[in-house]
Amino acid sequence: MQARGYKSAPDMQFEPIITPSFADSRLRLGDYLPRLVKADIEMLAIIHLGARGEIIARRINSSGALGSVMVPLRQVVCDALNLGSLSILLAHNHPSGDATPSSSDIHQTQTLLRIFKPLDIEIEYHLIVTRGGVMSMRGLGLV
Repeated sequence: MQARGYKSAPDMQFEPIITPSFADSRLRLGDYLPRLVKADIEMLAIIHLGARGEIIARRINSSGALGSVMVPLRQVVCDALNLGSLSILLAHNHPSGDATPSSSDIHQTQTLLRIFKPLDIEIEYHLIVTRGGVMSMRGLGLV
């Protein structure tokens, strides 16, 4: 199942699913954390949530390099609008082991926040995952 008008990029995986509850949606992000922790390049998990907090789609961007991953801003916004997302969960890894958000992490997250605000789409949280732990950009006041 693909969103109408959606074209898959070769370095992205798109996995629409339906789940029964918001609590399950939060747990589903945990499905990606081991994959992110083990990756040697930066990867980004994007989870779209619907009106009841159910997961309506998941996407992994694996086009990162050792030290960076670009948030595909246009694709994230198009997906959110096509899917009717009301909120987004983001998580990406730092293979370096340092969970401190980079200036690029902060800039890209803030850009998405500015784009989504007039559209009433919320970024629930943005996690940075390392082998040593998880850092929440919301917890740092950056979301």
